[in-house]
Amino acid sequence: MAEREMPSRQEQLIQEFELKRRAQAIIVPTNDGAVRDQLRSLGEPITLFGEREPERRDRLRSLLAKLDAEGKGLATTATEEVTEVPVAELFYTEGTEGLLDHRRWLATYSLKRASERVRRLNEEQESIKSTSQVWLDKARETAEDYSEFGDDRPLSDCCISFDGQILSTASWSGTYKLWSLENCKKLLTVRAHNDRITGMALHPHNCIGDGAGGLTTSSTPADVVQVATACSDGTAKLWSASGQALHTLEGHTDRCARTGFHPSGRSLGTASFDHTWRLWDVETGSCLLEQEGHSRPVYA
Repeated sequence: MAEREMPSRQEQLIQEFELKRRAQAIIVPTNDGAVRDQLRSLGEPITLFGEREPERRDRLRSLLAKLDAEGKGLATTATEEVTEVPVAELFYTEGTEGLLDHRRWLATYSLKRASERVRRLNEEQESIKSTSQVWLDKARETAEDYSEFGDDRPLSDCCISFDGQILSTASWSGTYKLWSLENCKKLLTVRAHNDRITGMALHPHNCIGDGAGGLTTSSTPADVVQVATACSDGTAKLWSASGQALHTLEGHTDRCARTGFHPSGRSLGTASFDHTWRLWDVETGSCLLEQEGHSRPVYA
């Protein structure tokens, strides 16, 4: 009995190996619409529960490999794939003049910073070991100073200002708050969105703290961006130190994930579940770049 089953098992393995080999040689469309059309023409469901674009292409590839093994028209499949994929489809994002100007400025800015960083590291090379030991000693002394109730809903993000004076927290309630790191005192509460805040960031240069445990709302111009928030409704907003909305950044077709300022403070990046990320001009609130290329949500 075992001797009879052995050849059958070997044949099954050989068939599976042959199917995998055929599947790797088959070309399937990269356009999801063309994949759905081919599945429909084969009498298969165009999508399954929880199935995304990569899984759908793999399913089509397996079906075509099986049909090819049965001698049912692989040649017509290759022809259909070529004709169904749009020839004029672009796989890159065309840039604007504003993006070109921003990249030129960014190149100059980055080169200067890189040069300064190299110079500073060369000067500090000898003191690296002693500095590391100082930080290790401080880490051993780390302890909890304050504890505070952040919000009625779960907190989704938090960050510390670059001057080390302010802590910001964001919540599913659509509210962000600013706290003094000196005494954990709540300084500002802003109802920013009607849906969950998914990410927030503080401007790297426009300091929020006044050096005395408060905010610089009186000495800071009202139109200077201090805070950025991203929301699950697909929008992001830029805020002043006093909580005044300066710009609403619209364009994402699905919920936003994280957001962050460029170190220069001139631009802001937002990631989204619509498989793209966008670059925004902080001063004007205009979109400089929409970058495609991901087949799944972009988280950060």
